[in-house]
Amino acid sequence: MLTILSDLKRDFRMKIDKKKGFTLIELLVVIAVIALLMAIIMPALGKAKLYAQKIVCRSNIRQQCLGVILYADAHDSKVPINQAGSWLWDLGFWSTNQISEYAGFGDNEVFFCPANKVKQADDARFWQMSWVVNSPGVFGITLPCPNPVSIKEEGPAQIANEFRVMPILYMFDRQQFNTTTNKWESILPNTLATGQPAKWIDKISELTNTSSTIMIMDNVVSANTTGYKNFFEITGGWTDTQFNEVDNSNHRSNQRELGYEGVLPDGANIGYVDGHVSWRDFEEMQFQTNLSSTSICFWW
Repeated sequence: MLTILSDLKRDFRMKIDKKKGFTLIELLVVIAVIALLMAIIMPALGKAKLYAQKIVCRSNIRQQCLGVILYADAHDSKVPINQAGSWLWDLGFWSTNQISEYAGFGDNEVFFCPANKVKQADDARFWQMSWVVNSPGVFGITLPCPNPVSIKEEGPAQIANEFRVMPILYMFDRQQFNTTTNKWESILPNTLATGQPAKWIDKISELTNTSSTIMIMDNVVSANTTGYKNFFEITGGWTDTQFNEVDNSNHRSNQRELGYEGVLPDGANIGYVDGHVSWRDFEEMQFQTNLSSTSICFWW
């Protein structure tokens, strides 16, 4: 009896030992299943990431719009004056400070789009552009490129006179004092490339339709080049040999069209004067202005 039981135990253990590993066929099947699942999941994860970036960007623009509206409510309907810089993505130190103070946020990340991989909130070349880039000897000309520069503490002189370069367009009027006429005059064009009158914002109370007037939106920009349009890796704008950086639009698509170099923008989050923010596909946009033949074209 003991011998029979011993033989049964031995046979049972042998059967268990045979089941410890996978056969080659089983292993190949498992690998194929995993590869198939990855092929299905990865595009979905990529789309989810892009969607999340759009949501964060939309929230950032909405907060900025709120800050402008609250500031205007307290200052005779005027938006924060923006005399520093000349392009639509230039915004004075003072202007950003007013917007963030009235909206109640202290994080400069709100002024940036997570989809823009060039212009970053912790890089002083953008957040403090006119101050640090134009200051000779601040950090030399032999820095490796790209090289994030540390944010410096701002004083009254910088807040009053310097501007930041954002991945966001601001439709605020820009005025300079004309010593000949002794008046403050707009330096922006009165008519857009589409033939429509330009709507640069000075006083909200002067606008007839706040729900359709754009105030703040994502960068959708292209190189001002004859024959093709490049929306990413633009060697123009503020690009210089010191940092070897480029300009670009924010939200990239996978779409390509004949007559365009590289991929097209996906679209933009657009904030309106009444405070609401909506998405506009690139197919619905037009070239609007290049601000007196500069190297950058602005679209909305």
